[in-house]
Amino acid sequence: MSYRNMVQAKVDAAARITEKIDLLLKKECKNALAFVKDGLLEKRQKKSDYRPDDLNFVGATLACQAVCSYVGSLASSVLHRLDPGNATAFLEEFGIGLFQTLLDHLRHFTISDAGAMVLQKCPLPLPS
Repeated sequence: MSYRNMVQAKVDAAARITEKIDLLLKKECKNALAFVKDGLLEKRQKKSDYRPDDLNFVGATLACQAVCSYVGSLASSVLHRLDPGNATAFLEEFGIGLFQTLLDHLRHFTISDAGAMVLQKCPLPLPS
């Protein structure tokens, strides 16, 4: 095998590995979004969460707290395990998907004025 063929084989192998890693990260992002939707939001959100009886609401809902906790741990894990460029790309893709997932989820609820205040109490954590 000539040097040129060896270099080409190395380049081809690196391209295949990069493609497989990219596919794996896309699947992981899709799975994380599915977990947020099916495992956290749909199981923990109550229809009455955004229609409180009075203005004495405590704060964020259980579903909100669970999503915030999960997003914080996911972001922290991604930032520690991926290089900065890939971490940024993954988190951007996840963030766009999370935004769409939350919008789709909230469209199924009737939100009162007091419920809007409950919804406003749900800040997403910034990773450390």
